[in-house]
Amino acid sequence: MGHKEGAAKAAAKRIGVSVEEYLAHKNNSEKWCFKCTTWKPIRAFAKDRSRSDGYKAQCFDCVRVPPELHKPPSPSSFKGRTHSSYARRKMSEAQRGNNKRLGLPVPQLTIFHDTNNSLTTTQLVPAQLVKRGSVMATRLHQE
Repeated sequence: MGHKEGAAKAAAKRIGVSVEEYLAHKNNSEKWCFKCTTWKPIRAFAKDRSRSDGYKAQCFDCVRVPPELHKPPSPSSFKGRTHSSYARRKMSEAQRGNNKRLGLPVPQLTIFHDTNNSLTTTQLVPAQLVKRGSVMATRLHQE
């Protein structure tokens, strides 16, 4: 028994028919759809180069999903509840140092009063540019 005969025997056994009946359907250009468990013409199947016969295992009718099977997602089972204080603390510890979790970090701006040459100017500058401990700097958070 060669490779093709063995494959035909295994396929016939898998779908529950005799080898002769299986080969008769194959010679009539029919293919077995494993989803709807019927023999259909080969043109009812999409091409698939990765399979040995060159066609998908499901027919077009079985691949298409009827619109009534699309359901809206189920509501969250957690809705209306809150995390325990222990769980909130653990989640906070896990996210510490992760700057991407809430988008970009909020830049801190400082109001800087420059009193050079008896002229007073006030400007907003990034907090990193102002010397620490400066009496002339007041810290703000940009919103």
